[in-house]
Amino acid sequence: MTVRTPSELKGQMPISQTPSPGKVYATHLHDIVDTLESLTASPVLTLTNSHNATLAQSGMRYVSTGASAITITVPSNAPVGYDGLILQVGAGAVSVLPGPVLSRESHTKTAGAGSQAYFWVYENPGSAPKIALSGDTSP
Repeated sequence: MTVRTPSELKGQMPISQTPSPGKVYATHLHDIVDTLESLTASPVLTLTNSHNATLAQSGMRYVSTGASAITITVPSNAPVGYDGLILQVGAGAVSVLPGPVLSRESHTKTAGAGSQAYFWVYENPGSAPKIALSGDTSP
């Protein structure tokens, strides 16, 4: 069997039985394929100005081409583990809100053209996510 996409793989595993405890059925394998597809997808969003992220954009890769400063606002109900990767290509630095952002040297934005930064929600008490920022950053 040769498959090229997760959809083709799932098509080769028809679901014909109802899952029961202690047994593995095609439905379980479909869930595994869906998880692998999600983990290997590389969604990229090019930004030229500020952006209000959605819950569905966790794991997004942002390419910032803007000439002036850009802000990515993480949803207020973002769960722990929500994350993103930023590549600053343009002159405008990219920051992540809401703040304050946790970083080793109190950095709050990307460091300049060619820099990359990673952010993730490490806690959300319900009112606003607490975000960690690391990588090639600046104050």
